[in-house]
Amino acid sequence: MDNPLKSDDKPRIGISACVMGDEVRYNGGHKKHAWIANELAPHLTVQKFCPEFEIGLGVPRETIRLVDHEDGIHAVSHSGERDVTQPMRQLAEHYTQIAQQWDGIIFMHNSPSCGLNRVKLYLPNGYPLGNTQGLFAADLQAAHPLLPMEDAGRLNDAHIREHFLTRVYMQYRWRTLNPGQSAKDLLAFHSRSKYLVMAYSYPVYKSLGQLLSNVKSRPWEETAAEYYRQLNAALANPPKRGQITNVLQHIQGYLKDNLSSERKQSLRAAIDKYRAGLVPMIVPMTLLQHHLDSVWDDDSYIRQQFFLAPYPETLGLRNTI
Repeated sequence: MDNPLKSDDKPRIGISACVMGDEVRYNGGHKKHAWIANELAPHLTVQKFCPEFEIGLGVPRETIRLVDHEDGIHAVSHSGERDVTQPMRQLAEHYTQIAQQWDGIIFMHNSPSCGLNRVKLYLPNGYPLGNTQGLFAADLQAAHPLLPMEDAGRLNDAHIREHFLTRVYMQYRWRTLNPGQSAKDLLAFHSRSKYLVMAYSYPVYKSLGQLLSNVKSRPWEETAAEYYRQLNAALANPPKRGQITNVLQHIQGYLKDNLSSERKQSLRAAIDKYRAGLVPMIVPMTLLQHHLDSVWDDDSYIRQQFFLAPYPETLGLRNTI
């Protein structure tokens, strides 16, 4: 089978260095995430970063905290003697250029520089004020709002993990296939994306079809940009089990004239069990893929769908969702 992802395809991902096991934390330690460093990283081209180390704070170092001032949030040493806001923002500006060629970012959770969510914010007098984003992470997200980003800690959740990697690989495809170059390229990209988009958002699936049916009604660049915006809007939130079941049933329809009644019943039962939460997604997907492989050739429309292989199978992400 001509898998939509070849074995040598590797998205480019920025990852906090301590998550990869580098001893760059304030105490000279690391926060290695075993799954990210050992299982995910071999599938990626990884660029590591550590804002606090890169702006010269050294290892070990005094911790920093985020303080809410009248002119905005500052990154300040715990003692209050050093303000590193400006060099942190300058480094973030540098990385915003680099991140144009990335397909996603994994940040160290709870970090005052890299935390993407729920980072502690303080008043100048030291009292806690609430939560915010790490200074470096906030600047990168503001510069690249459509780029997939996650905190390392959240990737312990199987559903968040699967959703994040789906977005990363779709970003990778968009960057490398560059479908915005022509109507032909974008139509081919959309043809392979249909069922994945449908699984995430049926309204966006319909909207993208309408957008591409009127390609002559606006400048081509605007059409490509709008497609990319809507695609990312569809992928913004994880799909629900019912939506995925709907797509499985749609694909099952391609086999209606090729399977015996017994095999149809077995496949239908597997899909129903998935919808009921009795089996993980890999169960109906494996059976469905087996039947598709036995009926359709490598270049068929249905076997080219990104939904069937959104990321390398060896990651095993559908085994637990």
